[in-house]
Amino acid sequence: MSVMARARLRGRPKGAHLLLAMLVGAGSVTGCQAGEPVSVRGTEIISWPVEDGATAGQVVVTIRNESDRAVDPDVFGRGSQTVAHLLDGDGAELPGAEARIQLNAVPEVLGPGETGYLYGDFEIRDVPGSVADARIELNADDAEEPTEVLVEDFELTEDGSGLGAVGRLEWDGSGSAVARAIALDADGTPLGYVTTSEVRYDVGDFTMCCFPPPVEADLVVDVAVFGAQATAEE
Repeated sequence: MSVMARARLRGRPKGAHLLLAMLVGAGSVTGCQAGEPVSVRGTEIISWPVEDGATAGQVVVTIRNESDRAVDPDVFGRGSQTVAHLLDGDGAELPGAEARIQLNAVPEVLGPGETGYLYGDFEIRDVPGSVADARIELNADDAEEPTEVLVEDFELTEDGSGLGAVGRLEWDGSGSAVARAIALDADGTPLGYVTTSEVRYDVGDFTMCCFPPPVEADLVVDVAVFGAQATAEE
């Protein structure tokens, strides 16, 4: 679940606060065929060079539930899953298994008319050209609302490791929980994401590090933050 709150970058002058945004859809619908419950509103590729000449990156996709029911946007089953197929500058699919990225959704379940995100990462070698875009293949299905996980006291941090965040997860105590954060620019365009490295089995504080190298603090205007149940109580 996403949280509406005000966040602050530690060490940033007072007045340069960041709004923690829950985006509930506006704008035109794209990428949705008749009968499909979820539309693709935009796809962002964030990439940077790594060792051995490889390219690392993230895919962040803005989606919207166009139906009148709750929907799970990343169902794994029925012989399919929600994936991104990486494309080159000419729009051709890049070859190899590394260019097919499994995507996860935040929030886990989209209510009617709600906007959320799909996200995934990649590391690819021997690319004939750059990674310019992605073709998104959605496998969505009806869903029930998940356990509510609240993110509180969210705050961006910055140190020698990069741009990260701290906060606190609150939920009913069943199972375990994690947090996800997507940095947004002034136009609401995703700049990159970060997730908690640890899974919390008890209510408490978390740390997140780090957003990808291209995400600079001065570019971040909003942050969409989500708490999710990682495992349910058996």
